[in-house]
Amino acid sequence: MVVDREKGFRILRNFFIEEVSESTINTIPEIDLEKYDAFIETMQNPMTAYGVPKMKAHLLVSSKKAKYFKGGIKKFLDSQTFVEEREDGSVEFTLEYTHSLEILPFIQKWIPYIKILSPQSLADELKEDLERYLKW
Repeated sequence: MVVDREKGFRILRNFFIEEVSESTINTIPEIDLEKYDAFIETMQNPMTAYGVPKMKAHLLVSSKKAKYFKGGIKKFLDSQTFVEEREDGSVEFTLEYTHSLEILPFIQKWIPYIKILSPQSLADELKEDLERYLKW
């Protein structure tokens, strides 16, 4: 994780490292870390974007897998909020996200037992991904 004055908070993913050397920079600039600490405490996974307003997805899980999403059960993601259990046994819940990649992999794991109720743009993105996969 990196914090700098121009770009704010960023998560860097390093790979194919061939050499490591000692830094020649001897001072660390003073910055206000409180806002970054708050972000780190609420980020769900590496795809959570810093400084981006949160959106809310409304989801429905069929009665066949509802037991994993009922109120009081361990959450899969920190923002997961139980809404209601419907008469047919399905469970409605919400997730907050800053970027679709933050929650789409989770949703894909539960196909065909999960449906995106809103936003429509997220449902459309999932549908496009699935259509692209089926055509491949």
